[in-house]
Amino acid sequence: MHGQLWSLSTKAISVYREDAVKIGYRWTTGAALLSFAVSIAIGMIFHQSPQTKVSAAVGWDPCRMWEQMGAVVRLSALIWFGSFLVLVVKGIRNRSAPRSLSAVGLIAFGVVTKRALWREMNCDTHAGITAFFIWTAAVGVMYLHQLVQSQPKRA
Repeated sequence: MHGQLWSLSTKAISVYREDAVKIGYRWTTGAALLSFAVSIAIGMIFHQSPQTKVSAAVGWDPCRMWEQMGAVVRLSALIWFGSFLVLVVKGIRNRSAPRSLSAVGLIAFGVVTKRALWREMNCDTHAGITAFFIWTAAVGVMYLHQLVQSQPKRA
């Protein structure tokens, strides 16, 4: 009796693992692209740029200033953009990307997002900030989905 229960329980677990419902990569990629489009639309509709007057003749706008970016931030932006393009193409095709690409892209995305956070918090409206955080969450979920979901076994 104990042997039969053990075999039934292991069979149920193996059937569950084989027939597990998986979220397609298209869903998370579509959510990231849709949140990006909504973020752009909100930015165009609710644009705000505070301007600080230094004197009557000179104006200074910290939101439109030229900023010097470090080499790590520039390199992270290039790595993130490349990995984002690969993940979007793979996601639209409903294929998995290499896990190493997802991991490196997620780290680079964190660096780029940290750099963009000051500008978003100080130069954008509440709707724009909300859209930024929704987009950041959607892209993060896309990267985590590619990183965590099991890869297909190759014969």
